[in-house]
Amino acid sequence: MKNLTRIYTNPLVNNTPGFQDVRNLVQGVIASKGQKGRVLLVTGQKQQTEIVEKLVNGKFSKTKPTPFPGTKVFTVHQAINSIRSVEQEAFVSLGLSSDELLALESEINSDFMIVAPWYDGSVDKWAKITGAIAYPAQTVATPYPPVSCLLEQALLNLQSIGDEASHPGDRSLIKTVFTVVLENNISTNADEMEAYLFAKSGWSKRKIDKVLDILNTLKSGGQTRDALLDNRPQMYDRWQKACEPDTTLAHKIKK
Repeated sequence: MKNLTRIYTNPLVNNTPGFQDVRNLVQGVIASKGQKGRVLLVTGQKQQTEIVEKLVNGKFSKTKPTPFPGTKVFTVHQAINSIRSVEQEAFVSLGLSSDELLALESEINSDFMIVAPWYDGSVDKWAKITGAIAYPAQTVATPYPPVSCLLEQALLNLQSIGDEASHPGDRSLIKTVFTVVLENNISTNADEMEAYLFAKSGWSKRKIDKVLDILNTLKSGGQTRDALLDNRPQMYDRWQKACEPDTTLAHKIKK
């Protein structure tokens, strides 16, 4: 996961002061870096005109604040695979969902990510996965619980798969691992798994979605064709062994 300072604000819907909060945050970031501007703003397409007028041009105020210099505005669809080379002092998103934010994380070329949700709760998943800081409360979002040891061992088996998770060998491995997980009733929570794969393993949102899609297909009765079914007992035995408590130290203390 990228080493970013991630900050998220109160929701903006019907909240004119929220736009001023975002302006203040961005201006503080720019001032701290001693630069003139270069703000990258990514919005939801439907709100783009309103957001640009209120945030960039300061039209929510009776005064005439200076517009952000050098601001580049993208919709989320324009931003995917397009913004990595854009010079950025601050990355600002308004009205995006958690999934959209996670998809953009790999494209950001900035030390600061400022997120203003349109609705309450719409970026909670992103905040919990990335450890974002709430503004103005200055509190860190509570993370998801860690995955179980057995599930972690299962996910570690998938570290070698490619970014597209589309090679036949990769898909066979994914099906094998998740078949073992389901056969042994290992609990699988999609948000907790996504948090682990994103934060701990550094996977992209696209790669995570492809892998979890296969899990969901198997859960709903999809075929296990291409899975290496002969390997299942040995695989589960390895996971169990890795999760056994280390009694070596306790044994030495007893002696």
